[in-house]
Amino acid sequence: MHIDIELDPSIGERLFAVAEQQGQSASALIAQALQAWLAERSAWPAAVANFEGIPDAPRFEALRDAMPAPTDDPLA
Repeated sequence: MHIDIELDPSIGERLFAVAEQQGQSASALIAQALQAWLAERSAWPAAVANFEGIPDAPRFEALRDAMPAPTDDPLA
């Protein structure tokens, strides 16, 4: 996919300097940066990803058994 972007001249100069140092194109560096940014944005926050539950909390299934059955079918 082709996308045109406009950069501040100082950012463009730094981009091309780093691209030359690393032997890559500016487009490749931009693509890598966007991939990393998108991966970070779509990942669960560490607090959620590392959550191991609450040891003393009852399982949801156990609570469901104690619930009364519905009197009417809500989808009917």
